[in-house]
Amino acid sequence: MSEIKNDIVGKTVQGYHIIKFLGSGKFSTVYQAEHESDHQIVAMKVIKVNKKANSRFLILLTLSNEKNACKRLTSSALLTIRIS
Repeated sequence: MSEIKNDIVGKTVQGYHIIKFLGSGKFSTVYQAEHESDHQIVAMKVIKVNKKANSRFLILLTLSNEKNACKRLTSSALLTIRIS
């Protein structure tokens, strides 16, 4: 399991350098990352894809659920959400 969690640590993904693994759940894995141009530290959520299921439907459903959950969050501790 640790291989899966750390498979992108140290790599750069869409302009973000992956620093470390933070946690994972049923549908995603979260990493700490740094934006290459402005050096902002962010949490990057990588959604897991089940290739045996109807992946497109599940991805869209998961993204929709994430979007709706984020709309309900209000806190001065939250950072801006970047979608790449």
